Amino acid sequence: MHFVGEAMVVINPNSAIDPRIQGYDFSAAQSGDVILFDSKEFVWTGSNWRLLGDEGSYAVKGSIKDADIDPEAAI
Repeated sequence: MHFVGEAMVVINPNSAIDPRIQGYDFSAAQSGDVILFDSKEFVWTGSNWRLLGDEGSYAVKGSIKDADIDPEAAI
């Protein structure tokens, strides 16, 4: 995987839209190209953009509390 840039158009999961990034030739897109749009990360699968995650899906050190963990998690 490698970062390409920030998309200038709306990217929806499973779409094959040109992200219109300066210096990026979408016709030569390769599996593993990673782009950002609206705080979301997408990776090119070879046929469409797949959502990897967004800023809200990351755990920040110190932000997880005991109450967030299932009592039967056995960790």
